[in-house]
Amino acid sequence: MSGRLLRATARKRRAGALEPVDRVLDFIRGDDQRRQEAHHILAGADRQQILLTQRGDEIALHGYSHRDDLPPRDWLDRLRRRHYTRGEGEFWALPEAEAKRRIDAGIAWFRSNGWIWHGFVAPAWLLGPQAWPALEGFEYTATLRHIVRLPGRERVASQSVVYSTSSAWRRRSSLAWNAVVSRLERGNPLLRIELHPRDADFTAVRRSWQKILERALRDRRASTVADFVRQSSDLGATPTTFWQTTTTAD
Repeated sequence: MSGRLLRATARKRRAGALEPVDRVLDFIRGDDQRRQEAHHILAGADRQQILLTQRGDEIALHGYSHRDDLPPRDWLDRLRRRHYTRGEGEFWALPEAEAKRRIDAGIAWFRSNGWIWHGFVAPAWLLGPQAWPALEGFEYTATLRHIVRLPGRERVASQSVVYSTSSAWRRRSSLAWNAVVSRLERGNPLLRIELHPRDADFTAVRRSWQKILERALRDRRASTVADFVRQSSDLGATPTTFWQTTTTAD
């Protein structure tokens, strides 16, 4: 099988910061015995990150710092940006020029590593109205509930299966919520499973997404997002699933 999407944040990381990602990929490989070749992310001594793509995987740009430092506009904005997404919505309130500067820096980083980019996924999926014009040249972006083809902004509905693991109550809520989401999305031709490094650290969380992934691969084929957005808009085609492994800075 092929088709993992890995999201990378442009800001330089400390040595060893990507080691937890290997754990997630190891558990995916263990679940999917049909996969013929592996995708490895290693922590290097000099560049701190070496990405070796052997077959079929994709990286997407995932922001610059992963931090939302601008002040909220009102109580609802504060609730969304400071509590629900814990200050990670970097691109929600940025003016267009600053959003473009950060995205251009990310593209330059990709180029310096010899990586090809197709998509941009904002941290916490929060992409503010002034940041959208900065996505010129990308094939897609994503929100929590949609894949968005660019430049036409055609939306494909798909609620993401994603976990929050920073506290016990968030983990319990995620398990219950994703059990519902995975059932509701069974009839959707596109299933999104988006994983973070710590999703491999908690047994109940790991078993949850492994079970969802195993069930999905019985009658779906894995795909990267870039491959999916290039497909026909006929969503009655072969059911598809893709999983994302997110790397973050800090």
